[in-house]
Amino acid sequence: MDEDWTVPDHVAQGRLERLIALVREIAAEKNLAELGRITEVLVEKRARRGDLLQARTDTFKVVLIPGPKDWIGRYMRVALTGTSGATFTGFPVEP
Repeated sequence: MDEDWTVPDHVAQGRLERLIALVREIAAEKNLAELGRITEVLVEKRARRGDLLQARTDTFKVVLIPGPKDWIGRYMRVALTGTSGATFTGFPVEP
């Protein structure tokens, strides 16, 4: 007795879209809860947009911060000031 358990493409696509939306919603809630927190980041490189630097937290979240190019390669403490979904904006703070 062979049964065909194949899910039609349109059903699979709809399920995938709902799953992605749920994951993004949960991530956005968690990221909003992080705003105002001060965390250490490693400044990696110049960001693709604007005159910002791209840094990363110890949990691999991307943080865009203003600053000079010679900060690349340094660890810094930053305050998380905004989020656009998966990316944070931040501002360097004194240790």
